[in-house]
Amino acid sequence: MSDQTGKFSAVLDPAGNAQHDSPFSIQWHPAEDSQVEIRSDSLSIQRGHGARMVAYFRLDPRFASLPSSHYTVDLEYVDTGRGSWFLEHVALEADSQGRYPWRQSQKVSLQNDGRIKQSKLVFDGARMTGHANGADFRIVVVDPEVDAFELVSLVITTHSVAEALSKNNILPSQHYPIKLPVIDDPEVSVIIPVFNQLEYTLACLRAVSEFTHADFELVVVNDGSTDDTASRLSEIEGLRLINHPSNQGFAKACNTGARHARGTCLVFLNNDTAPQPGWLGALLACRKRNHKAGVIGSRLIFPQTNEIQSAGVEFGQYRLPVDQYQYYSPSDPCVSVDREVDAVCGASMLVDKSLFESIGGFDESYLNGLEDVDLCLQLQRLGYGNFLCASSDVLHYKSASEGRFGVEKDRANTTLFHAKWNDYLTRRESDDSQALISSTDLPMAINSMHPNLESQTGEQRAGSVVCQRGVHSSGHCVYGPYLQIGEAFAAQVMFHIKLSNLQAECVDLVSIDVYDSVGDQVLAERVVRQDELVDCNDDYTLYFSAQQGQILEFRVFWHGTCDAEFIKLVFNVCD
Repeated sequence: MSDQTGKFSAVLDPAGNAQHDSPFSIQWHPAEDSQVEIRSDSLSIQRGHGARMVAYFRLDPRFASLPSSHYTVDLEYVDTGRGSWFLEHVALEADSQGRYPWRQSQKVSLQNDGRIKQSKLVFDGARMTGHANGADFRIVVVDPEVDAFELVSLVITTHSVAEALSKNNILPSQHYPIKLPVIDDPEVSVIIPVFNQLEYTLACLRAVSEFTHADFELVVVNDGSTDDTASRLSEIEGLRLINHPSNQGFAKACNTGARHARGTCLVFLNNDTAPQPGWLGALLACRKRNHKAGVIGSRLIFPQTNEIQSAGVEFGQYRLPVDQYQYYSPSDPCVSVDREVDAVCGASMLVDKSLFESIGGFDESYLNGLEDVDLCLQLQRLGYGNFLCASSDVLHYKSASEGRFGVEKDRANTTLFHAKWNDYLTRRESDDSQALISSTDLPMAINSMHPNLESQTGEQRAGSVVCQRGVHSSGHCVYGPYLQIGEAFAAQVMFHIKLSNLQAECVDLVSIDVYDSVGDQVLAERVVRQDELVDCNDDYTLYFSAQQGQILEFRVFWHGTCDAEFIKLVFNVCD
């Protein structure tokens, strides 16, 4: 996309497909608070349970990743009933609390004259990364005196300029020939399940062909595609193509590919990805460094914004998986080092074939959702660790495959996941957390040898966690030890840190915070700049209010080039 210039449009028809020869489409996106009926000549937004009517839409991710955040929206609608309507999108820039707020277009009043009307609206500074309940924008009808809002047509146009998406993102040339190695005894089998979306698949194959230099074979499972996928892919020399007669879903397609794979390692890769140079070699190197690794995942990057899409998976509210560090910069220290995680996203993941087969592969009870996290938890329960490989980057257009979304399907997947894993995750939370801490348990001193203190980098030795300049990347973190609060009280925590060999270019050198993992909120934070570190051996105190039920983490991030030691922290009640 980065070499394109000019105007590009995405078009919606009643069935959600592109028309007028546009290569990009706008899809209606199902959500809990919207009801839509597709008719022969319109898309009808139905009244739900509330005082407004809502419909969500997703842009073709290829369109959303064009280097522009300014969009012109042309709509045709039937003017019936009373009330008003507007468009909403999520802002490109975060607010002061780190949230991405909704932005509302001008309101358009309904006059109830029954005519087809036209409106031209503008999205400026729009974040098209599925941040709006999985969609990119929505139409909202407020104060309606009508049971349905008829949308006749919707066209979004943007002007793309000739500039790269980012200096960190590399896309293969559209004219690059797909050349695959022919190897009798490959170390790795790269397995790509596909269902239609031929253009995404070809772009992915070009990236794999151009940017992969390890010994690998490429196995594509065509899961009942109805477009030209089967005929086009059969022409590619060196590609092992397996055709399912009908669409059977992600898990079955991957398991089929694994049965045909000849490599000792399996890499599952989505067809809506663009692996970056060195991606596979980095995964293999991470595997060699971690002999008890279960699944190893790549960092996933939004092509639209060059931000982190997923740097590992953790479990948030209702013990459901949540992508970690989403919307962070790829250069942020938090995502710049390999680390153990609960799970990784299946868009790019490596697992030993023997391990994969020992647990029966992906659970085929799921339908296009949560199979990857389920696999990671199965191996974790057996004592294997799951790792994020910070040096393996893959652009991911995210959920471009047909049939990916559906409210009922998501409910069924979630119900199955909870039935399998709720007890396990509950027990693990209890094991990870300490006994309830009350004010009478304080003061409490925790040094770097505490069993629940974790370190992304560095070594525990001589009573401190040490990260040396030149050995690790420019960002480091220690965190823990997960103290569970039994009653409310005002508290303070003093961090003991020692830094040496500071470099002049460092600006924000150290940040410390107290984080509540239950509420997913930072309770207190301080950034220590270089000019404050006079003797490089200071203590820093944070004050905060602890509430019953919180599980606190005490985190230290150091940024830039230096030698650093985390020595201890002292947790106390405020007088």
